[in-house]
Amino acid sequence: MPRSATVTALEPTEVLALDRDGFSILLGPLEEHLAACNRSDDSDRLRDVRSPRKSRAQDRPPEQPEATSQEVARRASLHKAVQRGQAPQPHLRGPAEWAYWKQALVKSLYELRRVAVLGRGAFGFVHLVHLVKEEDSTFALKACSKGAVWKAGAVKSLLREKEVLSMLDSPFVIKLESTFQDDHFVYFVLELAAGGNLGSKIRGFNSEQRRQLLGPVASFYASCSVLALEHLHHRRICYRDLKVDNIMLNAKGYGKLCDMGWAKFTFGRTFTFAGTPEYMAPEVIAQTGHNVAVDWWALGILIYALLAGQTPADAHGHGENYLNAFALARKGYAGWGKKTAHGKLGLLECPADVASGDWTDALSVCACLCVADPGARLPLRPEGLGQLKAKPFFAKVAWAQLEDQAVPAPIVPEPAPPAADRELGDAYAVFVAEETQEKPTYGDGPDPFKNF
Repeated sequence: MPRSATVTALEPTEVLALDRDGFSILLGPLEEHLAACNRSDDSDRLRDVRSPRKSRAQDRPPEQPEATSQEVARRASLHKAVQRGQAPQPHLRGPAEWAYWKQALVKSLYELRRVAVLGRGAFGFVHLVHLVKEEDSTFALKACSKGAVWKAGAVKSLLREKEVLSMLDSPFVIKLESTFQDDHFVYFVLELAAGGNLGSKIRGFNSEQRRQLLGPVASFYASCSVLALEHLHHRRICYRDLKVDNIMLNAKGYGKLCDMGWAKFTFGRTFTFAGTPEYMAPEVIAQTGHNVAVDWWALGILIYALLAGQTPADAHGHGENYLNAFALARKGYAGWGKKTAHGKLGLLECPADVASGDWTDALSVCACLCVADPGARLPLRPEGLGQLKAKPFFAKVAWAQLEDQAVPAPIVPEPAPPAADRELGDAYAVFVAEETQEKPTYGDGPDPFKNF
């Protein structure tokens, strides 16, 4: 490609190069930017056709006038509000100001008020919180004990989770709003998924709801997962923990992937034994090295679980016996219908409360995802992702509208906020008392959370 400009350095200069992979990780896939440029060019051409006499000079945006005294006063008021720890008032709050304020302000617990305990994780608790000065601005606050993370040897994993979340911007992935820390905890301020956990919703279905909703639910939330994985994989991020319980619902009922604790940038193969056993791909179990192909295997297991109410390992009675579950995974879909010494597995038989057509279409997708050879999984083949989206199982999915979240979800959560859980609240009080008895130490090394 011919150069369009020449730059001459007047003194010793360090030149940095950004390759295609680095560009994709930092800024997103190049194709997205080219498509945006093409859309802009098409709009310009269409405008010229409709108004052929209109000159390019008229197309240019007018020069911005100097800020008025009112604008200067508005900006000063916004800056003072942030310094005082206050939200900008409605007359000051545009989209840019709100984004600036949120990043600048939510940097300590003093700006947040806990409302309820939403759940407990491996290293702490997740709270429903709102801003002290803005009760309508709610978030999920994930608190992780520094001491517990250090003792578990999970510091790198936690820092990687923050790094991964900061690189993502998809309506199908929980968004990271801010992070901060104090002496005992690190905090993730996350987008609130007010609809709760998809697994809990499905397990609460009665028999009539199962008959009516399981087909649409499986197709819809598998589609949300496809778009989420597509976003991650374009950035060379391997999720490695796709499962029903890691899909949260927003207020509209759309699915969002959460918990990036196992997510990792991969430029080749990685050998970490990671994930949930029932969803693990054969190459993870065998530790022969894996890449983003493991997420597509997990999608096949997810689709099966959404319709059958359990994973293939659970359905075969091996949910608690990981060795047997691993043996079943190594066979892949091709081995699910074969007989064993105990008789036919029965994994391919249609559940009583699932329409036979939905089941057949779902198994067709599982058959091209749960393949023992990672490279043979459909999305890894040329044009494979498009072929996956064209499968009959996804026939009713309007992908463009789904990306814009413009189609109704099969599950629409009730608008009521989560209620406080007394038992979790008591456990949280005990946890905090134990974790804050003394300041955590990190051996002879520096504080690994210094720049969190």
